Amino acid sequence: MNRRESGYRRCGARRYRFVGFAALLAALLAACGGTERSELQPLAVEPNGTSVYVQSIEAKGDLITLGVLAINGRNEPVKLSETNDPAMLQDESGSQYFAAKEDVEVPPHTAAVLKIPFAGPLGRGSDNLTVRFNPRYGNRFNRPQLTVQGLPGKQGTLIDFATPVNREGPLELSAHHANGLTLALGGIRFTDRDTRVAFEAINGNDREISLSRRSDLPYLEDGRANRYYLVPPASNPQLLVSGKQKLAGVLHFAGRVPQEVGPLTLHINERFGNPDWKEARDPQLQIAGIAAAQTSEVAVPAEGSKPAPVAFSAPKLPEIQPVSLQVNHPNGTVLRVSSVAFAPDAVVLDMAVTNGLKEPIQLSGAGDMLLTDDLGNPYLPTPPPDNQALNVAPGATLKGRFTFLGRIAPGASRLTLTTNSVYGNDNWKLATKPKMIVAGIPTGQPQTVASAPPASAPQSAAPPVPGTDNAAAPSTPAESVPQAAAPAAPTPPQPPAGGDAIEVNLQTNHPNGSVMRLSKVTYNEDNIALEMTVTNGHDEQIQLNYRDDMLVTDDLGNRYNPAPPPNNPKVTVNPGATIKGQFVFIGRIAPGARNITLTTNSVLGSDWKRSDRPKMILSGIPVGGL
Repeated sequence: MNRRESGYRRCGARRYRFVGFAALLAALLAACGGTERSELQPLAVEPNGTSVYVQSIEAKGDLITLGVLAINGRNEPVKLSETNDPAMLQDESGSQYFAAKEDVEVPPHTAAVLKIPFAGPLGRGSDNLTVRFNPRYGNRFNRPQLTVQGLPGKQGTLIDFATPVNREGPLELSAHHANGLTLALGGIRFTDRDTRVAFEAINGNDREISLSRRSDLPYLEDGRANRYYLVPPASNPQLLVSGKQKLAGVLHFAGRVPQEVGPLTLHINERFGNPDWKEARDPQLQIAGIAAAQTSEVAVPAEGSKPAPVAFSAPKLPEIQPVSLQVNHPNGTVLRVSSVAFAPDAVVLDMAVTNGLKEPIQLSGAGDMLLTDDLGNPYLPTPPPDNQALNVAPGATLKGRFTFLGRIAPGASRLTLTTNSVYGNDNWKLATKPKMIVAGIPTGQPQTVASAPPASAPQSAAPPVPGTDNAAAPSTPAESVPQAAAPAAPTPPQPPAGGDAIEVNLQTNHPNGSVMRLSKVTYNEDNIALEMTVTNGHDEQIQLNYRDDMLVTDDLGNRYNPAPPPNNPKVTVNPGATIKGQFVFIGRIAPGARNITLTTNSVLGSDWKRSDRPKMILSGIPVGGL
């Protein structure tokens, strides 16, 4: 066989007699047909999570063959064509061409490259074709009605359609749930088979939560109500996040997203989740505004190589904010916030709490210490394991960095801290679970309005939906959230030293002959120290703190309870004797206070001249600048 004969037979044509070069070329083209390239990207997407992309069309002899990439994002197989409802091509004249391969099925979570033949030949002038899958009995579930219009057709010609460009870009979106979950999206990549989203989920709750149940898969939804369902990672199909832990990785959503559909919305636990219960195990969340507008082209990895994982572009966090905020409780407890810092996974408050009560107090008695922002998002605490209720001993100070899980929400400009938010008492002077609220903590931000690959389809050796991007699967088990330093152990009030001392000369005389004189007041970080002299002019023993009711109050209404010496708790003075020294009252002076008042025996004291519990008042004690 000569070379010319071999060439003819490769084309599948009969041998022609040589009649000149021009005639031979024409005969070859007629026998072999041609190949054309079209810039169209014919695509159909169904709200049930199925999408079909026509990659090529070839009309040759009595067959019209469509090259199709079919993507099934559902948990069950879908059929594109079956015996009693075959897929159909239709031209402008109304002529119909039915699929010769009548049963076409795509397994769950699979991208299948298919060749679907239709009985031809193609009629003359059929250059505008429409393909319909399940044209008669299609439904919203496992037999989607999909239509792709505007397909060119030419007898004897193979037409290849344009391959979509992979695009990726950063995201800076997040959502918070009442149960303490923070879900942040940091990057997105659009490919010809799926959409990949880099995420971090921080569970501030003590209980394990799930972001995906088999019957309630997360999905992306475009502006045309088309859905792109999650391909559950084999290592953690329910996207479980343990209590006080973080889960990070890349979520794969099956299906090609058309570039012109506008922003996407992510739905989590849409069907059966709870949107606002603080103990929800299946939190319902939505994150809107996932836009492709800021994406750029990314190179398609070489065949056989793994694509780089989608990068998580963490938003810039606010700078540390120094503050000086304080609240005083009627029971004598003082809570002060000196700074707020922002970690990628938490908000950290530098605080000091001084217990002015004579009994231990709890700041989070029911695990209900809470930080909220002005957008309504909660941030739950991570107390140290050995002090879950944040107990503070009588007269002691608990000081350190208090950590609240969750990245600060973009646009949140103010924070509010509440102790014992559920069962606390905000006005009882003997409360052991004081409810204290510190509002207006600044963030430094401007305020704003507010997976493992599935198996390949048997019809094709094409990669499954998310490809082999194993690095993109969410990590499991969930990694621990980095912890800020726990609050320091309670420490007793320090001796008054190094504070702001003010020299004074104040005196009060009682009808029973007792005299009380104040010479100096010192305002320390966790107490107020008064340097006093008390002389008992009565003929009987007197007590200044009979019911633990020797008291300092400021002009804002805050009280500071005494820390009497252990060897003389009632501050007893013998007849004719004088005691002299520093009298300590627990708690840092409140910002804004201008003066204080000292009262002895404030509850059961008397002005009677024979009283052994004299009530004496020294008012107008200046505070000065702090």
